[in-house]
Amino acid sequence: MRAHLTTQAADGRHVTLRPLKPEDAPRVQEACSDPETVAWLGSDVINEHYSLDHAHAFIERALTRVAAGGFMSWAIADAATDELLGHISLIGRGGDLADTAALGYWAHPAVRGTRATTAAAVAVVDEALTPAAEGGSGLRRLTLRVAVGNVGSQRVAEAAGFVLTGRTRQSDALIDGTFTDELTYDLLATDPR
Repeated sequence: MRAHLTTQAADGRHVTLRPLKPEDAPRVQEACSDPETVAWLGSDVINEHYSLDHAHAFIERALTRVAAGGFMSWAIADAATDELLGHISLIGRGGDLADTAALGYWAHPAVRGTRATTAAAVAVVDEALTPAAEGGSGLRRLTLRVAVGNVGSQRVAEAAGFVLTGRTRQSDALIDGTFTDELTYDLLATDPR
């Protein structure tokens, strides 16, 4: 997988996908302590108390996992300012990025609604599913799970070409201790994009 990708959001903003770096930590902290992020991704780590130390640990962990293989991580950044706009990743099935991977993403609250995350998702999908002989990564299939109430993430998935395949009942634990259903999506390399 290429470590650097470029694309353009619907609002005209040029977006770069690049490796995370320590300077991204304050923006990671802001995003991961934001109430909406916490509502959908909340855990014992991602919550209103998410600290700068947590952000640095997230960055280090992502870089280590990329180096080990089976995982790809990109900072979604403004091409002009290099400011972090969000994060997107692929997690290979069985620790290998050779066939199937799960897509995950989040956006900094300041850029929600700008379609920067959608542009990043489309770029990652293209990189992942384009055959290796054509310069891509040659994956066969991508998957994605989104909480039923997380409409923003559903819109990103659908704009990136993912196909709704089902609903898993009461499978996602929310920060408040309740459970919600998740929508399941997938996208095959052979699907039209």
